[in-house]
Amino acid sequence: DSANINGVEAETQAYPIAIYPNPLSDLITVSGINTPFELNVFDVKGTLLLHQTATSKKIDLSELENGVYFMSLKKNKVSKTLKLIKAPH
Repeated sequence: DSANINGVEAETQAYPIAIYPNPLSDLITVSGINTPFELNVFDVKGTLLLHQTATSKKIDLSELENGVYFMSLKKNKVSKTLKLIKAPH
């Protein structure tokens, strides 16, 4: 039943996983995935810069330098990698 919002079915529906704002300054909000989820941030060389289990949809990325990154979001069998741009305020 696609109306089931309490189980796994809700996460396999066609809700796109997205992040905003992008470009970001310090905080991003993740949509389309339920918490907790695994979060990894890589630089353009593929170096892992941040790994955490996110318990909030608001993620503080203020420690990152300005530049281009890739963010991998994973929960159960759902996985998505998104390009992320950090720009000055």
